[in-house]
Amino acid sequence: MDLSFFLGTFIELVDRINKIDKAKIQDQQALFDEIVDPVFQELKPVVTDYMEIFREAKAFIKSTPIADWGRIAHRIEKRRNAMLTARISVRNMADRIAKEVKDEEVISFCIAVKDFFYNASEKQLPVEYVSQAAGLVQRIKGAIKDGFGKKSLLKDIDRTLALLERNWGEIVQKHQGIKLHSKVSQKMVRSKE
Repeated sequence: MDLSFFLGTFIELVDRINKIDKAKIQDQQALFDEIVDPVFQELKPVVTDYMEIFREAKAFIKSTPIADWGRIAHRIEKRRNAMLTARISVRNMADRIAKEVKDEEVISFCIAVKDFFYNASEKQLPVEYVSQAAGLVQRIKGAIKDGFGKKSLLKDIDRTLALLERNWGEIVQKHQGIKLHSKVSQKMVRSKE
């Protein structure tokens, strides 16, 4: 998967959202059509790639001697750095929308998107668990330095993947809820006309 293509289009989307007229931000159907759904559609491949970082690390660690783990740590750092601009854009977009939108569901969706990359573990798991790609790199480098075994690291990766999947499920659920409410809202407006 060419992550740079997805990140580029995602960043363009965030820039477009930041330029949306404030009046449109208050209309529920426009919120869904111009913010929630495009963010969700562009986010899917980025989330898939982010979770793939952990899956690949798990497979590599399972099948490779500890002395070779530096290779996977380097690959993770490279992919993580490639995603940095998109993560910053997501954070900025979520902050802007949370300040300007009066719809609690949309605010909640934006916060969930932001939290997927930033605070996923802080609300649910102790700090020592691998929670992001940066934490995974630190854990791998620590394992190489200290020579501790695979079992603990693999367990942490499994917990992180489960958490990321749960958080993605929350984003999907919020997206579907907003989609439903925007359609209901649109029908109500049409019936009044």
